[in-house]
Amino acid sequence: MQGDVPITTGGGTFIPADPKRVSLVINSPQVNRVTLSFSPQPVLDVGINMDPGDPALVLSLLEHGDIVKRPIYAISALANQTLSYWGSSCEDVGS
Repeated sequence: MQGDVPITTGGGTFIPADPKRVSLVINSPQVNRVTLSFSPQPVLDVGINMDPGDPALVLSLLEHGDIVKRPIYAISALANQTLSYWGSSCEDVGS
């Protein structure tokens, strides 16, 4: 699974829950800071902050537990932008 998702200054769902997901790679934003959250109402600077130029955020079931399977929400600091991600699920392993 992969995608380019619009992130707004109002916040919203970035990646939906997936009980079969085992890893996620989230690229850093291109324009402005983005805050990732596990709360359906993301708040800027309350969660995982990613700034332009930061390394990609890599989450794995082995290292981070079930947060990889949960929905992730995001909010952009100053302007709407697109954030990219890539993930794998147990269905993808070995194919």
